[in-house]
Amino acid sequence: MKTIAVDFDATIHEYNGFDGDDPKGVPLPGAREGIRELMKDCRVVIFTARKPEFVRRWLERNGFPALQVTNEKSPSFTVILDDRGLNFGGNWETAVRQLKGFRPWWCPNRDPDE
Repeated sequence: MKTIAVDFDATIHEYNGFDGDDPKGVPLPGAREGIRELMKDCRVVIFTARKPEFVRRWLERNGFPALQVTNEKSPSFTVILDDRGLNFGGNWETAVRQLKGFRPWWCPNRDPDE
């Protein structure tokens, strides 16, 4: 069975910059339904930089099914769904160009680290 790691902020949870360990935003449209659809055929793990216990409580409060939450990257993940991810296609020249110009979907006009 595939194991899919789904990032929390800006993928499941509304995100406009880090707001502390206890998430305050709302679910992104379609997130609950998408997670449930993935769970039909895959093991879904929520991946976050936040403290997992806070994310578990947020998921429960917002009607998500019980899911494993981790802040540790695992080699058992088949794929990671993330708002800040790029696929490395085997060419470093292309990767460097894409990485230097990368902006997450939620802040296309500014550097997210500013």
